[in-house]
Amino acid sequence: METESILLAKTAYGEDTQRLLFLCARSGFFAAFKKSSKRLTGKAQPDLFDTATVLFEDGRKNKVLFLKSYDTKVRREKISKQYQRFEIACRLARLIIKNGAYLEDALQTFRLTEVALDAFNNLNAPPPFIYLKFLYLLLRQEGFPVRQSWRQNLPQRNAEILAPILQLPTEDLYEHSISHGQELILDLEKWARSETSLQIPS
Repeated sequence: METESILLAKTAYGEDTQRLLFLCARSGFFAAFKKSSKRLTGKAQPDLFDTATVLFEDGRKNKVLFLKSYDTKVRREKISKQYQRFEIACRLARLIIKNGAYLEDALQTFRLTEVALDAFNNLNAPPPFIYLKFLYLLLRQEGFPVRQSWRQNLPQRNAEILAPILQLPTEDLYEHSISHGQELILDLEKWARSETSLQIPS
């Protein structure tokens, strides 16, 4: 199976194996394994937040997937150079990991995630605004009444802060206080925990 995917996480699995978690444009969220000693065909080794064309093969005894080749299309190495940016990008990745098996539109989720990760990698966009916009759009995509129930009931001051965050490119929002973004994130996450089936990272 060959597919375009985003690498969301990688962890050690035993002494010589990595467990890799991917978001695929075609089939959604899934896990695969890579032997540390195995040399992959392709241009680069897997790195967090890459978009890559990956080829998998099934294990001999079961349907576990093993990584066979990995061709990087987009490498987002700048995300890890700033702690807050990396921390919030990882929070976004955990949000997908927790809910990936249940999200209905794999292609749209893939596109939303790519846009968000590109913004994190840009280094000009305030990280809280990127995450807030992603979470709002994901909730709307999944059919939850985030506009009708959450946004419409915001205090006027918060509604005025939110509007340009949703409407404008994130890199144009520096005139807004990032603390306002954090406040809105906490409020939206609280609403999502109580009013939706989405699992929100703590």
